Amino acid sequence: MPLSWASKDPDELLDYSLNWSQALSGDTIVTSDWAISDSALVENHSTNTSTATVIWLEDGALNQSYTVTNTIETAGGRTYQQSVNIRILSN
Repeated sequence: MPLSWASKDPDELLDYSLNWSQALSGDTIVTSDWAISDSALVENHSTNTSTATVIWLEDGALNQSYTVTNTIETAGGRTYQQSVNIRILSN
């Protein structure tokens, strides 16, 4: 089931994160990839640590909702995936 992040204005560039430490149980993140349900919402850049991932988002169409999905691979060979919904609203 997707989580939800706080909404953003289409003119904002904001960072959103996922903390994977509970799911990892001591394992560490090796790679992190992001997918966005529509090209109107844009990934500016992304980073990760050994237990968390961050995506910077910009643009998006006013009053639209998007699903952002993060897939990580771990040093132990596991693959995890989490989807998050975000809505674009005017501030």
